[in-house]
Amino acid sequence: MAMRKTASVSLTFAGAMVNIPVGMYKAVAEKDLKFNNLHTECGSQVKMKRYCPTCQPAGDGPELTQDALVKGYLISKGNFVKLDDNDFASVPIDTLKAIEIEEFVNKDRLIDPRYFEESYFIAPEPTGAKIFSLLFQAAEKMGAVAVCKMVLREKEHIGALRPFKDGIFLLQTLYYSDELKDHSELKQNAIAASEKELGMASKLIEALMSEELDLTKYKDNYREALTTLIEKKAAGEIITPVAKAEAPVGDGMDALAAAIDILAENKKVKAKAKAKA
Repeated sequence: MAMRKTASVSLTFAGAMVNIPVGMYKAVAEKDLKFNNLHTECGSQVKMKRYCPTCQPAGDGPELTQDALVKGYLISKGNFVKLDDNDFASVPIDTLKAIEIEEFVNKDRLIDPRYFEESYFIAPEPTGAKIFSLLFQAAEKMGAVAVCKMVLREKEHIGALRPFKDGIFLLQTLYYSDELKDHSELKQNAIAASEKELGMASKLIEALMSEELDLTKYKDNYREALTTLIEKKAAGEIITPVAKAEAPVGDGMDALAAAIDILAENKKVKAKAKAKA
C-alpha cells in the first residue's frame, strides 16, 4: 500500500530565503485492536449521536453532520469564541505551512526522552529533490540534528529533524518544556547498600544484557493472544479464564539471588539454541 501523505509543506530556515517543498508521512502505524460498545441485552452496537441539546433537547431528529459543526474556544461558562477553517488559515505565523529550522545541534546531544511525541518521515517533492539531498548529505556527514517548529492540528509544535535512512529525514515532534510534569514528589533517596549487594544487582542486569539492540524480535503477544481468543469465540468455543500464579514480590536479597540464578540459566539455554541455529 502506498504511503499516504499527511501534509504538503515547505522546509525553511529561520532568517534565510530557502524554501524546499516536502511531504510529511506518518512514520508509525498503530495496530491496536479496535472494539465497539454493544448493548448487553441485545448485542446491538451502541451509537454515539452528535446532537444539539438546545435545538434537539430530546436528542431526536437527524444526527448533526460535520458541515453543521464549528470549533469553539471556551472563554467563560457557556460563552465560546467560534473559529472556522478560514480563521485557522489566517493565523499570522510563519510555521503555518512550513517546517522552519531554528538551529542545528550535534546528534550526540541527548534529548530528554519525555519530550518525544510523534514521528513523521520527511521526503522531498520533485521540485526540491536536489537541495533536499544536499541538506541530507551535509547533515548526515556533520552528525547534525535540526530543531524546528511547525503547525499541526491547530497547534504549533517544536520538533527534532534528523537524517534517517535512504535519503529521507525523520521528524519527531516534541512536547514543550512546560508540558512535562514535575517528578519531584516521586523523588527517591538512595538506600545504603554494600558492595556485595550492588554486585548482585549488577549481576541481575548482566544476566539480561544484550550486545546489540534488536527491537524487531519483540512482538505484541497480547494482541496476538487476544486475536486468537476472538477467533475461538467467533467459532463458538467457550472461553474459560485461566488463573495465573503471580510471582512473589521481591524485596530481599534471597529474591534477588533466586532471580539471578533463573536468568543466568535462561541465558545459557538461549546461547545454546543460538549456537545450534
